[in-house]
Amino acid sequence: MKLKQIPAGINRRMEAPTISVYPYNRKLFFNAPSVKLLSLNAGECISLFQDEDSPKDWYFHKTSPEGRTAGSVRLNAMAGREALLVYHGAAAQAILRSIGSYETTTFYIANEQVQIDEKAYWKILTDKIVK
Repeated sequence: MKLKQIPAGINRRMEAPTISVYPYNRKLFFNAPSVKLLSLNAGECISLFQDEDSPKDWYFHKTSPEGRTAGSVRLNAMAGREALLVYHGAAAQAILRSIGSYETTTFYIANEQVQIDEKAYWKILTDKIVK
């Protein structure tokens, strides 16, 4: 008998910036790579936006707590993890409904910002679901 060990694979999900959308507990979860890429910090705020011309396209941008506007939500730290989360049930359900899903889904986040009206936005790649 000749045994061959199979090396542990690299978990691509954990290397790429993603956002997981949970419709039932009303949260959006940013994994550690997205926190690093976007320079997100607990206490900062994000606002989510849907493209009215293309309803499956979603974007968000971050603001400082001082620049918080109506509709923005505060990023919360998770004990013992580098990930962050926000509670925003309306956004979680709307994002999933726009793609015809009603279950927890993880999406990739674009690696580069989009400039719209002199503000920087990150696109949630709703057509790129993490398997």
